[in-house]
Amino acid sequence: MPSRRSALLLMILLLTAFTFAQSSYQSGTLVNIEKHTEYIPQAWHWDTVVAFRTEVKYKLKVRLANDTYLTEYIPDIQPDGPIPSEWKNDKPVEARIADHVLFIKLSYGPEIETHIVKRLKS
Repeated sequence: MPSRRSALLLMILLLTAFTFAQSSYQSGTLVNIEKHTEYIPQAWHWDTVVAFRTEVKYKLKVRLANDTYLTEYIPDIQPDGPIPSEWKNDKPVEARIADHVLFIKLSYGPEIETHIVKRLKS
């Protein structure tokens, strides 16, 4: 009998945590998205760069309630890593904030982590 109670209690706690995590998302707007390409030198011959790597970053402007967040997203696959097709200027998004990270929920399941660079009060 105690093991059933423990299992039931554990299930209730997990459901509560899951519900809380889901409810922490806020509705917002992806105001703007810009692609930035950086060329990072890797090797020089005297004063001339002879080899470099390309890194692509996406700068996002996300409005949540009365605040606007400027964030950066760096795809794992460089330099041609895809971004979610649903990310468009002036489109609604669901997002949550934890520390200096803004997580954007995708319609097909997971969430994408972006790093907050700046918060602007509206």
